[in-house]
Formats: sequence, C-alpha cells, structure tokens
Amino acid sequence: MFDHLAEREQNKWLEENKITPDQYEILDVPKTDELKKKWRASFISGVEQKEILHKCPFCYKSNVRLFSYDWHAFSHKLVEAKEVAKDFLSEKLKGYNKDLYLLWEECESHGLVMSSEIVRHCKWTNTDIYIFDDSFKWTFVVTHEEWYYYKEL
Repeated sequence: MFDHLAEREQNKWLEENKITPDQYEILDVPKTDELKKKWRASFISGVEQKEILHKCPFCYKSNVRLFSYDWHAFSHKLVEAKEVAKDFLSEKLKGYNKDLYLLWEECESHGLVMSSEIVRHCKWTNTDIYIFDDSFKWTFVVTHEEWYYYKEL
C-alpha cells in the first residue's frame, strides 16, 4: 500500500475499531478506481457543479490547495441525501448480511471489503468513508463533518 493520507486514515480507523486483517479484504487500486467511478455514476452523476466534486491532493494539479470531495454533492444539497446521526448505520444494518465496500476519497488509495456486521458496530472517526454494497442502490457517507445516507436498502 502507499504511504499517504488515505492509508494513514484507514489504518487509524481499523485500529480504533479493533478490526484485524482477517476481517477485511484490501482491493487493488484499479478495482478501487472502478468502484469509485461506478459510485459517482450511481449517486452523483446528475451534479452539474463539477468544481465542488473530487479534487484530492494526489490528482489536483495546482499551486492553490483547495481540495473538494464527492460528498460535497450531499453537503451542498445538490443530491437529496438524508443527514443522519452517527449511529444510523448500526440500526439500518440490523439483519443485513452482505459484504460492503469502503472507499476513501484520495486517488491511489485502496478500498476495503468487509461484512456489514463488522461495519455495523464501527465507530466513525474523523475520516471520510464511502460505504455501499454491490447493488449500488444506497450509500452511507461518513465525513469529518456529517453523515449522509442516500437512497434505500
């Protein structure tokens, strides 16, 4: 894995939640990028204000350090996502038995796959994580500011 922000955030989040390597799968960068593209197409494709979307430190080629994140589509209310409490996913995933994808915003980052039961009991720290399953019918987005839920299980 690469030594950068997303990896440090992932490792910190995994440690804080006491998640061991046998409880998740690490995705390679091409698979992670493919999932990010599909997530964008599924959840924020209608956002016309592209300037508020993804510009991370790894892809943004400018001397000005103004970064943007895909979850801004929700915080700017360009997508009708629900703002929810941090324990929302714990309740929503009761009895839900599927593997979930967890993605971090930054380019060159590795996504993770883990069971919904593990995710259901996680603490949400000061990191931005996009969570969804292989149906792409819903997403839960944890940010350093708010938590958003879009569409329905």
